[in-house]
Amino acid sequence: MEEDREIQVHSYTGGLVVQDNALIHSAQSMSLPERRLLYLALSRIYSEAEYTRGTRIGVTVTAEEWASNFETANPWRDLKDAAEGLYNREVRLTPDANTLRKIRWLDESVYKRNTYSIDRCHVQIVFSGGIVPYLIGLRDEFTVMQLSAAITPSSVYAMRLNELLHQMGRNDKPLSWLHLSIDEFRFIMEVQDKYQKFSDLRKYVIEAAINDLQASSGYKITWEAIRKGRSVKALKFFYDRQLGFGF
Repeated sequence: MEEDREIQVHSYTGGLVVQDNALIHSAQSMSLPERRLLYLALSRIYSEAEYTRGTRIGVTVTAEEWASNFETANPWRDLKDAAEGLYNREVRLTPDANTLRKIRWLDESVYKRNTYSIDRCHVQIVFSGGIVPYLIGLRDEFTVMQLSAAITPSSVYAMRLNELLHQMGRNDKPLSWLHLSIDEFRFIMEVQDKYQKFSDLRKYVIEAAINDLQASSGYKITWEAIRKGRSVKALKFFYDRQLGFGF
């Protein structure tokens, strides 16, 4: 039974968000508050811990931590709402062209209210046994972000593009580039059924995400559409990792 499996409690304070690259290229329906909570929780995980099959990971996030990172009038309410939303989310992975794998992020979310201090109210979220192999025991093919860089963008599209750029930036070259097919980009951004006109995709997703990242983090990003005939087949992003990337 899943409930009987070991729960490792992590409280790492290194300020790093580490994920297997498979998660970077997955689809993840998630609101902005849910993604912010996810990053806070991931920054508590010690990614170099050894992975044992079936292990789950428990992480605690307090209302005080939420308030110190995000502008909010009611940190406990916002934290609790984010945890409730994240509990219902899943990752969709495509290991090959004919396979779609779904994994729940969480097995549990526990809410602890402190009647004497709102700041001490907290949630404990328990990452599922299915997702843990993508979070610890990583030896290669993973992406590292500073928590401050991860939570700075103000939109989910910008956060996902931010992950992709960090993934491709793990080398010794100051200038890097990212190439994605248009189908993969739509899958990651979860706009397969939206913005069918490329002009709308460009305006509401691509340029909106780039403008957000450049304004919030100082990244220098340019991009181009790769066409075959009149159809856009791929996207290529160019960026200067010396401006804003905090590895």
